[in-house]
Amino acid sequence: MAVVDRLARLHLEAKRLGCTIILRGVGADLVELLELSGLDEIVVADE
Repeated sequence: MAVVDRLARLHLEAKRLGCTIILRGVGADLVELLELSGLDEIVVADE
């Protein structure tokens, strides 16, 4: 959950700056955690 917490903080900072976060090479488990934690606004890009 430390990764999700850090991503949440980065996501908030990015939104404040008018930016977005794009993750690449993300495993299915992390995608599921992001969805469960409400961070599915973070774009997960397939390589």
